[in-house]
Order: sequence, then C-alpha cells, then structure tokens
Amino acid sequence: MIFVVQLGVGITSYILSSDVENFLEDNMFKSMRNYNTSRAGVYRTWNVVQHEHACCGTKNYEDWKSTYYGESVNGVPDACCKEFTTDCGRNVFQDDTKLEQINQGGCFDKLKGDIKDNITVLGGVAIGIGCVQVLGPRPLSRNVFRFICASLSLSASILPLLFFSSSPLVLLFFFLVLADRTVTL
Repeated sequence: MIFVVQLGVGITSYILSSDVENFLEDNMFKSMRNYNTSRAGVYRTWNVVQHEHACCGTKNYEDWKSTYYGESVNGVPDACCKEFTTDCGRNVFQDDTKLEQINQGGCFDKLKGDIKDNITVLGGVAIGIGCVQVLGPRPLSRNVFRFICASLSLSASILPLLFFSSSPLVLLFFFLVLADRTVTL
C-alpha cells in the first residue's frame, strides 16, 4: 500500500509539475489579500519571502495596490524595502521618488524555478524508494544498497532544517495552505 502511495506521489509530481506555476501564482495573489498582523502566518511568510529574495509582490510591487494593506498605507510592506526602515514602504504609490528605495520585481519568478526543481526531486525520490521497497536489497549490489541507505539517512537528518528554513518548498506549503484556508472574499 505504501508503495502505491509513493509511486502515485512520484508520478503525480512529474505530471503536474507544469501546473505548479499557475497554482503557485494564484495562491500567492490570494495570500496577499490576507496580509495583516492578525494573520500571522501569511504576514510572516510574505515578510520572509520579500526580504530574503529581494522582491515585492507576486508579479511586481504594484500587486499591493489591489490589496487592503496596499490601500491602507498607499504602498507596500516594509519587507519590500532595499534597506529596512519603519514605514519605508508607505506612500510608495503616491511618491515616485520612493520607488528607488524598494525592490520592484516580483517574488513569483524568483520562487517558481526552485519549486519546480524540488517537485521533480520529490517525484524521483518517491519512485526510487518505492522501487527499493518492492525489489528489496537482493537485486542491488551490497554497496549500492548501502549508498542508498546512507543517502536516505542523510536526507532524514536534513529534513528538520528544511522545515525551519525559508526553502522554496516550505514557502510553497505556507502559500498553499494559508491562502486556501484564510482567504475572505
């Protein structure tokens, strides 16, 4: 049963990797509408993404114009600023001289390549583990099997680091889960 699930995850990740871009972009736009301090997960995720990737909004900084936050400050979050200063993103839409202080490019382009690469890796790992489970270690040479086991152990020791980093896969998780559960129309 586990093999079937792993094989399904592997095949699905390869087949749907082309749909990831649209899915990611849509959910990034949705989550922007929920950017405020009362939605801590969305708020923090956007701040981390924009600060660490030196970007602003989904496609570009102007995406913030159509959000409640953008309308309320007539600008962008401070995480969009090249150098963080309190209220540095305020009134950006009104004062063109402030544009040089913010990152104007969008975050979507910076994240989509990393996400697609990681989904392909996920699919390959799932299929590989499934095959090892079905075939067992006998058809494999002893050294190859040891290498696979050592690789999986190394991956397992790295997994906790992924969950506490700003890796694209973790950020995708936040965009997908938080956007779908908190969007109010």
